[in-house]
Amino acid sequence: MAGTALSQQLDEYRSRAAQLTETRESPEHSSHVREVFDDAAALIARIEDTRDNAGAALERRAPRVQQAADAISVDRPVLEQRAEVGAFFAEASSALRAMAMPR
Repeated sequence: MAGTALSQQLDEYRSRAAQLTETRESPEHSSHVREVFDDAAALIARIEDTRDNAGAALERRAPRVQQAADAISVDRPVLEQRAEVGAFFAEASSALRAMAMPR
């Protein structure tokens, strides 16, 4: 993924994340959170793929991030899923820290 495309995608994710605060009272809020988490997991996977293709073999953490995203139920309010949301952020931050480490 080219740097410009990645930068544009990150800007899009930031915008969508900001919108989450505007929809938290909406019945679709859980669906929106799940979509953003799925997209973030996919982005982490693409970054890992890019690094792997550049010869920097990493432990694949994206599947764990995706599993954490999948644990968010669209049928329950997000506030009732604090543990699941926390698990997603823990897995995502672990993956990002691992990618930031020099190889």
